[in-house]
Amino acid sequence: MDSLRNFLGIFLLLFCILDLDEYSWVLASTNPSQDPKWTSNPSQDLKWTSNSTAENTENKQNRHHTSDANSTAVSSVQDGNINSFMPSLGTVSPKSASLAENSLVLGVDDRETINTTIQTITNFDLDEHSLARLLRALVRQELNECDLFILHDRSFLYSPVMKTLTTLPNSKKIVLLDETVELKGLEWTGRGCSGTLLLMTNPDMFIEYANDALTPWNYKAKVVVVGATKSELEILINTKKARKTESIVGLVKGMKPGHYIIYMNQLYWSSSLAHVTTWMGSSFTTHSQFFPDKISNLKRSKLNVRI
Repeated sequence: MDSLRNFLGIFLLLFCILDLDEYSWVLASTNPSQDPKWTSNPSQDLKWTSNSTAENTENKQNRHHTSDANSTAVSSVQDGNINSFMPSLGTVSPKSASLAENSLVLGVDDRETINTTIQTITNFDLDEHSLARLLRALVRQELNECDLFILHDRSFLYSPVMKTLTTLPNSKKIVLLDETVELKGLEWTGRGCSGTLLLMTNPDMFIEYANDALTPWNYKAKVVVVGATKSELEILINTKKARKTESIVGLVKGMKPGHYIIYMNQLYWSSSLAHVTTWMGSSFTTHSQFFPDKISNLKRSKLNVRI
């Protein structure tokens, strides 16, 4: 019995000694200055890390180097220097570098696309407002006392051009040209001075109508064609109706935003267009007559007379 009691006493003594040493070792290990293999987070329990001191030092250096590389990359992208970004990927895996490169190339394309789109919208806006000012100046100069017959398609429906024309003091009739409108059913003739404004981006429908000499048309009207190209305008002035119409003017968009080139028909003088002047966005390059008298002086044109 005494032997058993002595054995238990020795066992308890050894247990206490071992437990106390382990507790002291844990306290010492929680001090970062003594053993860096332990990390302490106030919000979490102590966690064991398998990295050695050398590994931790190397990781810190890598993290520092990567941080510098990332800072260089961000700075390069912000400065717009995409190429200088790639050499800074030395610590990045080839796969990550490839993905980053592809992303950057896509980003450049996106920016170019966005810039092109913005420029296109800006130019279109400049053209629309410039055309509105041009038509207002033309009407005030040449059609100030005339009734206006405005025929337009949907592309001009909400444009600054129509907004400007509707505010002019002239007596006016406005018709939206679509598939439901029959041109031969329109009242083309007017009383006194009459101005016909044809606003259409696709004049094919009107060209077909103008080639029919039997349908209604006002041959004495001063006609202004907007939206057609120069080649379409040349086709139009040689239709059956246009060949007998004295005054036709076409406004053709120029190469620069807001610029328009003004052409007129020559009636019996010639079957081609004649350049009148150019609109520079706010004024004409020359002071010219848009609708000169082409009948009093035939300029030795040959006429066919049927008896």
